[in-house]
Amino acid sequence: MKKKITLAKHAGFCFGVKRALNLVINAKNKNKNKKVNIFGPLIHNPQEIKRLEKKGIKTVYKLYKNLKDILVIRAHGVPDSLIRRAKAKGLKTIDATCPFVKQVHIISKKLEKKGFQVVVFGDVYHPEVVGIAGNLKDPIVVEEPELIKHFPFIEKIALVAQTTQNQKKFKKAANLLKNKCNKLIIKNTICNATEQRQNASKKLAEKSDIMLIIGGKNSGNTKRLYQICKFVQKNTHHIETADELKKQWFENKKTIGVTAGASTPDWIINKVITKINML
Repeated sequence: MKKKITLAKHAGFCFGVKRALNLVINAKNKNKNKKVNIFGPLIHNPQEIKRLEKKGIKTVYKLYKNLKDILVIRAHGVPDSLIRRAKAKGLKTIDATCPFVKQVHIISKKLEKKGFQVVVFGDVYHPEVVGIAGNLKDPIVVEEPELIKHFPFIEKIALVAQTTQNQKKFKKAANLLKNKCNKLIIKNTICNATEQRQNASKKLAEKSDIMLIIGGKNSGNTKRLYQICKFVQKNTHHIETADELKKQWFENKKTIGVTAGASTPDWIINKVITKINML
């Protein structure tokens, strides 16, 4: 049976990821004799992180005593306090935080200073959310809109979002918060790239016999693509590499939809499509 493979209109690397990778690779090329370290995985794609390691770019999780030379801040960002501590240690810091994430930091800090209780809609343990919340005195992080029903009444609330969140869920959270305060400011900080990928993936899943989501198992935006597609097409699979493909998935399947998270490089996407054609 002839297979028709369609790649979603918006899939793979987003602007923030491309920028972060360019910054860290340029840093290494310009400082060949110096150590280039990244605080936490630069992006949520294990295969791309391994590729950076082969170039001598190391991932660290603490500001170790013997850490020296250059520290790159991951695309997901970190609290300001960590950057201050890195500079105090004499490390040259390169901030590869996605500009859209940086904007959430700026907005949430300003709103807290104005007396608003900042509510961050996002995954509580995700590094992006940890970075945003880490700059605030008393943030509230909400993972699901339903949890807002248990909130006490608060005079002034400001709502922001992890940049890779689901638009539908964010809007539901915003509506629920209207009954929990006298003054509500809603800042929809979900980036356009996230919305584009989610919409394109959903449309493709609706007209495909099987849907493949390519990306790191630790990637929040990839997981959400999987959830969105699985809702409309039960034959949806989340894979990291072509090695995970199984021939039986494609039996009697004419139309195959493929999409990828914002941290998934083209070389992985191309390998998956090549292997599908060989099955």
